[in-house]
Amino acid sequence: MSAEEKHLYRSLMNTIDFFSQRLHNEQIVHYGFRIFEELTVPIRAAIYTLDEREGLFKPQHSIGYEAPLPTVEFREIYNEIARKNGFLLEHLEIQERYFENTFLDQQEVEVILPLIIGDHLYGFIIAKENNENKGIKDREFLNRFIDLLNLSLEKSEDFECTTRMKKEIDKRKFNLDTLAHTIKILMSTLDQKYIVKMCLDVVRELTASAVTSIALETRPDYLTLMGYKDILNHKEYLLNLELKGGAQPSKVIYHVRDDREAIAEIFNDPKVLEQLEAEYVVLLVKEKIIGCITIGQPVSGVAYDDQLLVQIKTLASMMYIAVTNSKQYMQLEAERNKISMQLDGLKHLNRSIGIINEADSLEELCSHVMDTFQYGFGVEEGFVWIQKDGLSCYKSVTDESAALSDQAIEYLKTVTEPVVEYTMPENHALTRQDANCLVCFPILQRDYMNTCLGYLVISQTGSPLTETQYTIFEALANSIAPVVKQNLIVEHYQSAYVKKPETQLKEIFEQYQREAEDYDIPCHIYAKRHRMPLFGMSEGSFDEGDSACVQLGNVRVIFSNEILEDDIYEPLQADSFEELRTILIERYA
Repeated sequence: MSAEEKHLYRSLMNTIDFFSQRLHNEQIVHYGFRIFEELTVPIRAAIYTLDEREGLFKPQHSIGYEAPLPTVEFREIYNEIARKNGFLLEHLEIQERYFENTFLDQQEVEVILPLIIGDHLYGFIIAKENNENKGIKDREFLNRFIDLLNLSLEKSEDFECTTRMKKEIDKRKFNLDTLAHTIKILMSTLDQKYIVKMCLDVVRELTASAVTSIALETRPDYLTLMGYKDILNHKEYLLNLELKGGAQPSKVIYHVRDDREAIAEIFNDPKVLEQLEAEYVVLLVKEKIIGCITIGQPVSGVAYDDQLLVQIKTLASMMYIAVTNSKQYMQLEAERNKISMQLDGLKHLNRSIGIINEADSLEELCSHVMDTFQYGFGVEEGFVWIQKDGLSCYKSVTDESAALSDQAIEYLKTVTEPVVEYTMPENHALTRQDANCLVCFPILQRDYMNTCLGYLVISQTGSPLTETQYTIFEALANSIAPVVKQNLIVEHYQSAYVKKPETQLKEIFEQYQREAEDYDIPCHIYAKRHRMPLFGMSEGSFDEGDSACVQLGNVRVIFSNEILEDDIYEPLQADSFEELRTILIERYA
């Protein structure tokens, strides 16, 4: 083997060893051109690679050229080199098929070595050979060299592609795991604020969106911003998005610029989306729109792919279900609380009616009703008014000594149906200065005339009364009507009763005792035997001057604030009625 052949063999083996390593495209281009230069020793040479974004072949390295090398615009015909001429281009007619004559002439191109990845032209080497006995001129070597260079480029591209695919698979796996975990949590929570916060974080994590927001329905066709995150500027917004009534979207995801007309058919003011710097709008929609998610420009600058948008669409569907479940739960909870309140109210009403039915007098009945108002339902000001023989029996929550004015009584007599007012006119006859409502229920005796016996009136509460409480108060007014009527009848008949002398004696004694204690008025008790005529005064109480007298058989008991003559009246000393009763029995029985 000649020295030249040995040199060629070693060069080829070194080249194979070098390009068998895992190299990046830029390394392959750089060192490949240096190896080509050292082995072939051209007069001039340059290596071009394709810039896909600009669609130009740009020179990367060169030797022998004094002027800057021009770029070459990419054309689809260049890929034919990879498919049909994957070897040296040294014939002029073949070179002119792909490259312009001006480029070939100005650069004095004699040979072109295509750099091929798959079936695409990645770049090429142009060279003007040295006709002197320098470097390797063997075409077989050059073909094997360019094959090796292209194989290394393809291997590098495959590795890059595999790496990108692995990263993409890892990213999608991470996104799917995140999505699955999020869906699991969404299906198990009923807190709407937590749902919004979690979905906002997940969308921002999946998309790397600079600006992300979530708006939910707060009233029909009205979305309120519930969550907002601006990574770069840390701005905050309190915005509302009003929907067009009965809007029927054709899809879930809309591009703000490309789908401008479709968005205008959904939102009354699409310009609000510009304030949110939204690129995409994802609707929470099934039977109706209950919210939306906006996604801004990605921080990484990489456009959103279809797979990511599908995942966001899936998240929006799950969020729709979670928000709907949360709303339905809140409605059920409100209904449960309402029913519980109604049940508690009815139980309390039942207990109250049981106590009220046992009242022995109108005064006791009114007291029970006021206790029910105050302690059962938190009424701060109210009263019961019952008409009795042209007069009124009045009982108030806060002031038992208060009385109704004639104007208030005249107003009450005009009320025939329940009255509920929370906008109070000034100086109303039934209310005081700090009153915040007027709730009035007539106490009706259900007969052929629906006789009104009195009224339940509420004029101040700590919080607005519920519909259930109105119903309970109305039931209370209807329930006490028979009790009021019965008490009125009893009092009417009792007014005609003649009291027993002993009862009269007790009442007069207690009256004088109270006056003595409260007003320091002296009380003197006397007794006198008195024989009644055959057709004279019977037993009972009567006045004798400034004194009160009670006739008990043949004994007259006299109560006086002044001292009477001892020779006519016998003084008695007693601290209690029982003691007085005992003295009278022992002395005069």
